[in-house]
Amino acid sequence: MAIRDLDSGLVDSLLENEPFAYAHLVKFEKPVVTTGGKSARKATDYAYISDGSIDIVFDDLTKDVQNNSNGPQVYVANKLISVGDMSESTQAKTSSINLKVSAAALNTSLITTLNITASSITATQDLVEAGFREGDLIELLSGSGNNDTKKIRINSFSNNNKTASVTGMSTLTSESGVIYSLNFCSPEVQGILNIRSDSSYAGYINRDVFVYKAHLDSEGNIIGKPYLLFKGIIASGKLTDDVTSKASVSWSVTSHWSDFSRVSGRLTSDAQHRALDANNRPDRDSVHRPSYASDLGFLHSEQAVNLVSIYQVKESRIRTTMKRTWYGAKKYRTYEYEVDVDREVDLRFNLDAKYLPVIYGVNKIDSIPVFVDTLASDSKQVFVAYAIAEGEIGGIYDIYMDDTSSICVDSNDFDTRASQTSENTIDVLCSGRMDRGDTLAPRVRFSGTFNAQSHSFSQGFNTWDSEGRGAYARSEPLPTPVASFNSGGASTQGSGLTHEASTSFSTPLTASLTVHTGKPEQRANSVLVQNASNFKVG
Repeated sequence: MAIRDLDSGLVDSLLENEPFAYAHLVKFEKPVVTTGGKSARKATDYAYISDGSIDIVFDDLTKDVQNNSNGPQVYVANKLISVGDMSESTQAKTSSINLKVSAAALNTSLITTLNITASSITATQDLVEAGFREGDLIELLSGSGNNDTKKIRINSFSNNNKTASVTGMSTLTSESGVIYSLNFCSPEVQGILNIRSDSSYAGYINRDVFVYKAHLDSEGNIIGKPYLLFKGIIASGKLTDDVTSKASVSWSVTSHWSDFSRVSGRLTSDAQHRALDANNRPDRDSVHRPSYASDLGFLHSEQAVNLVSIYQVKESRIRTTMKRTWYGAKKYRTYEYEVDVDREVDLRFNLDAKYLPVIYGVNKIDSIPVFVDTLASDSKQVFVAYAIAEGEIGGIYDIYMDDTSSICVDSNDFDTRASQTSENTIDVLCSGRMDRGDTLAPRVRFSGTFNAQSHSFSQGFNTWDSEGRGAYARSEPLPTPVASFNSGGASTQGSGLTHEASTSFSTPLTASLTVHTGKPEQRANSVLVQNASNFKVG
């Protein structure tokens, strides 16, 4: 629950149980185009609206990035329809609030002849009858006027609603008799409909919103000082145009804790990953990164795959042999032997798009399968690609199989699971010890020496490590011999399996894996690429 520093005058009024009315004051950051998308936090970078019946002047004591005071601002009455309920708790967790703004003036426009001064505009028609109201932000458009594309805020009306006292978002130039198109453009309403292809487009997501609560006495004066009720960022917006009632825009505002508690960056869905439109083509303006538009990594992430894989088991057989003795008698001998027998297993993978978790610190998480297939030429080999997290990770410290860790928990666990024994069969072997900080170590898939002169492999080589050590493609002489390599297991270095590091397991099944930590420039997995033309399904 938030601890609020209430003004002493407001505290006294509450303690005296004096009657009061209240109004919400909303400071809404405009979606304006800036370098890097950041706001200068000037007073003109915000819209000020209220659900009160009268305009309220309030100074929240904020300053812009140049440390200049923004001063008191007028929160325009009757612009806010409602403020949703908000719950608070003693725990640091996400909270949200819903703001509903009237959209009755949406698309209001008027073409008229204007006389313009630094603080007013005078039209030849009734501005109120045209649909404009106090507090509206209006854009002036003219092919020949000196104030073309400038924006103004209406403060009040006079002269039978033909003259409006205005505040210019930039300095207005005096002129008369010029035809202008007046277009409603209040950002708290219009922002949700901004055209992304427009050069002036700026998104409204993650814009700051401040909600203050003001207590008012019977004469409409503020009791004490308004206090901050909620501070957050815009998470989403929705325009509702109901023929039976007024049009409205609902803004969902969430606290900054949502960035920490949010369990998803995006779905492991090809349509969302590449931002596919109705024609199944990527929308490059909507993808998280430009490179995602052509990335087919999640193309198979929502397929149901039924495969038949063949594996071999040992079976005992009995064989009997017969031998004749020198005197003609028959002598029989029976013995047991083992043979390899092929078995089939029906592999069913119902892949489903799931949210990628955002990882902070060290966490135990589930992996999300996004690709499964076997080789067309050898169904005994199954290939699976798993998505782990949204964004880059440091590495993998441990892997659990059947809820059993591959790193031994302590000394007793090490003595039990570090190796197979004749008395007991271990399902999941472990190495190292968690209690002393051991983590998984890379297991290099080859060992031996390299002859630089003849460019030949010695026994045991079958591939190269991720950093290209001993790379066959290099033309310059290479040192000989290549040093011995880590055999895997656990390490006291604490780095775990880092980018493009590999390891393998022998129990409970024979498997090898390579880790990609999500670096922006990371390459496709070489094992999948090499077998791309030999997969049974894909």
